[in-house]
Amino acid sequence: MIRVVALRKAAVAGAAGAIAWEVALRGFSLTGFPLFDIVWSLGTLVFREDESLAWWPVGLAAHMLVGICWALVYAYFFWGRFRWPPPLQGLVFS
Repeated sequence: MIRVVALRKAAVAGAAGAIAWEVALRGFSLTGFPLFDIVWSLGTLVFREDESLAWWPVGLAAHMLVGICWALVYAYFFWGRFRWPPPLQGLVFS
């Protein structure tokens, strides 16, 4: 049986996950931890590295869009099919 998926909730969850990852990444970057900065990578596809006020919002928006897509994939093809406890679903999906 397929459960009804709330598109708005899934989209908000995907965007919130991308923002949470950005906050965590910026925190780790202050410690000097070697990281892969997805927002920088996506933003500098459009703008030069020295234009941080331009590439950061574009990179974050692209990262949020990808997060929304993954949340919708999860909601439709995984959450809607299995009636497992949420922590187990998230662990298996990830």
